[in-house]
Amino acid sequence: MKKLKLIVKNTRLLAIAGIVFIGIIFSGILAYQLYIQKPTYVTVRIKGSPGNWWWVTPRPPDWLASSIRPGDKEFNATNKAIAEVMSVDVYDAGGPTKDVYLTARLDVRYNAQTKK
Repeated sequence: MKKLKLIVKNTRLLAIAGIVFIGIIFSGILAYQLYIQKPTYVTVRIKGSPGNWWWVTPRPPDWLASSIRPGDKEFNATNKAIAEVMSVDVYDAGGPTKDVYLTARLDVRYNAQTKK
């Protein structure tokens, strides 16, 4: 009976130590990704309107097109800017709809496994 209690106690300690070890590893990876790794920025042009001329899809209304302004930013969970609108081009599409094109600066990460 004493041997069984000792085995159970050692198994619990080993499980707790394993969980703590895994937590430390993940914390280190997260700290590296968030605070140490330098961000890489890519400038892209985004079409905020339907792209298929052969398929009728609704365009964004004028109130949505006018609400996007240069300098608008999107933040991640740690309050770092991951996207910033650099410029907005709005073209009349007839009626109350507009065609919207954004030039944005995005924070990207290189994946060494996929080489993307």
